[in-house]
Amino acid sequence: MSTAKLFDDFNDQYFGGRLPRYRIKVVKRLRVRRKVDKDLNRLGAVGVTDRRGRLIQIRSGQSDEQQIETLLHEMVHAVAGNGHGKPFCDELERIKALGAPTNEKPSLPMTATLVRGSVQDYLDEGLTLQQAQKHVAWDNGCLPSTLRRRFPRSSRG
Repeated sequence: MSTAKLFDDFNDQYFGGRLPRYRIKVVKRLRVRRKVDKDLNRLGAVGVTDRRGRLIQIRSGQSDEQQIETLLHEMVHAVAGNGHGKPFCDELERIKALGAPTNEKPSLPMTATLVRGSVQDYLDEGLTLQQAQKHVAWDNGCLPSTLRRRFPRSSRG
């Protein structure tokens, strides 16, 4: 079954048909605003949603099950916006309760310990402190400046 057909079926079944039509592309490298995002690709992201451009990209090379989970994950972003904070987690839980075929677990709430560990993980992967803060903030649905303000010591790795 094509990803476009899956999008339509999932939109009807789990989102009440409220999502606008998105183009779905299966790609080798994820692009953000027409540029390859090196950090996103290096960190192993498997999908990205451009709400303004109504485009969902799914990285090729995944199993059918993984592609389905990635598509659902990106459809949740289409509803809840960027990041994996409370709006994302709430929407993910809502579609799971409706029987959506995903085993994804919602993100943990942001704590100083979690931020410190997440920043350190990104630093260990070779990112700069600024890149690590950007990704930890993005993962938790906030701006890097908000992350640094809320967790001044923990966001330093």
